[in-house]
Amino acid sequence: MDGGVLLAVAPFLGLYAGRVASFSVAVLVTWALNRTFTFSDRRTSNRIQELALYVGSQSFGALTNMAVYAAAIFLSDWMYAYPLAALALGSAAGLVVNYTAAHFVVFRGSLASTKAKPIPKT
Repeated sequence: MDGGVLLAVAPFLGLYAGRVASFSVAVLVTWALNRTFTFSDRRTSNRIQELALYVGSQSFGALTNMAVYAAAIFLSDWMYAYPLAALALGSAAGLVVNYTAAHFVVFRGSLASTKAKPIPKT
């Protein structure tokens, strides 16, 4: 998804602005997928708030992602010629940050119900 959007818009927006556009689309799609599949048992009932938290929390991963992408295409003629390779590096660098933020910050709707209940005293 991300790479396809990047390749589609880069001729019009350039590699940097194209990357911002492709990232924005990717965030919306991954929120929907995470909500539906990965964290379906932890999603909240307030979709707007959840999406806002998701967008905000993913900013940390985005900064890492964009910095690695930009550095790669700035420092390497090969990466500049093949921006999907730089995209892959940036995506890998942001993966851990993004998943961690989604797990611990955003999708915690039913987290309270997963805590162990105390054993009743007899």
